[in-house]
Amino acid sequence: MPPADWAAGQPATLKAAADAEAPKVIAMLNGIEARRQMSDPHSLLNRPPVLYFKGVTGAPGDGNITLARLMTTKLPNLGDVVQDSPKGADFSVEGQVKTAPGANNTERIELQWIVVDAQGRERGRVIQLNEVPPKSLDNYWGEVAVVVTNEASNGVNEVVIQASGRSSTATPAPGSVKSPEPAS
Repeated sequence: MPPADWAAGQPATLKAAADAEAPKVIAMLNGIEARRQMSDPHSLLNRPPVLYFKGVTGAPGDGNITLARLMTTKLPNLGDVVQDSPKGADFSVEGQVKTAPGANNTERIELQWIVVDAQGRERGRVIQLNEVPPKSLDNYWGEVAVVVTNEASNGVNEVVIQASGRSSTATPAPGSVKSPEPAS
């Protein structure tokens, strides 16, 4: 920009200069923050995330207990540290189950696994919808719980990876993970 245009300080000229340079400034600041986090041994880029598992609610039969037990077993296998206290946790995870009548004389099971960061911001949800024979989960979940938590644990881990700023090699199934826009 010619010095005379800059010195004149016309709003349109200054806006054009800001629009042209803003992406470069943002990229520079993001690079500085990334280097800072990579050099911090306590950063989530350099250590496993700590999850407080709040439990599961709303499931019929032994679902609350079985789903919680399996999730707290599967998440550490994916590299997360799971604890039963919110103190020092990077994220909390909670499962919510709802049932409703399904199509063709089935029962619809709706599961949501909600991931919230330590500041209380929701970072994503893993949503599962299944139709099962009516009343089939009123006692024992058995193999259904194994299948549900295998898929859900991968989705929860993906939300945690994204929220931690780490990259992932896994891609969740389309529509299985909903992540809100990052909070500023």
